[in-house]
Amino acid sequence: MTQFTHLSGLPQLQQLTTKEIKGRRHYLLPDGSYVPSVTTVLGFFKSRSLMEWRTRVGEEEAQKITTQASIRGTKFHTLMEKYLSNEPVKQILTEKVMPNLHESFHMMKKVLDNNVNNIHYIEAPLYSTILKTAGRTDVIAEYDGKLSVIDFKTSRKEKSEKFVIDYFLQSTAYALMHEELTKTPINQIVILMASDGIPEPQIFVKETQEYIQPLIQKFHEYYEINGKFLGES
Repeated sequence: MTQFTHLSGLPQLQQLTTKEIKGRRHYLLPDGSYVPSVTTVLGFFKSRSLMEWRTRVGEEEAQKITTQASIRGTKFHTLMEKYLSNEPVKQILTEKVMPNLHESFHMMKKVLDNNVNNIHYIEAPLYSTILKTAGRTDVIAEYDGKLSVIDFKTSRKEKSEKFVIDYFLQSTAYALMHEELTKTPINQIVILMASDGIPEPQIFVKETQEYIQPLIQKFHEYYEINGKFLGES
């Protein structure tokens, strides 16, 4: 079993509490204000297409798919977290929460063993008073020797790059929040996706800089629609 190095002496990140406001996840910041999660902001622009999808497949089937996706995503994230924390994962691998969990783990394990080390944070709570958002990223570590935001995803089918742009924006937000809190920039984002029906994980490696402006534009649009603007107190 690979033993991952976890760096010490890094800035301590403050834990954040969450609250549902109008059905959307918000985080309580140290200054007492509530801000929407990164996924709340990005998901806001998908609400119409999501409603159309639920109508097309039927509410019962949509709820079934959504619930299954949530369970499998949570379990797979827990599996990855424990493995990177150098903890045993045998018990989780016996749970039948997603198709080919054992196979998905072992194909992802190869990527982690060969590319990831010098872990800074796992499940890192992050926030920004500039973007007015918060969230929790899966892993901040070196990927191929370069400090990166690493995010795990699961999918029922293989996805092309154009359908995962929001994942790049989400990870870019985490990179910016990390820099705001620790003064350490992260210039690379990595999406590792376990998809049903394909023998290898999908790996997307991008430069953070490419997605900063599109991300900021999304936040401006969100706050404009919801009655606030970036930069307001």
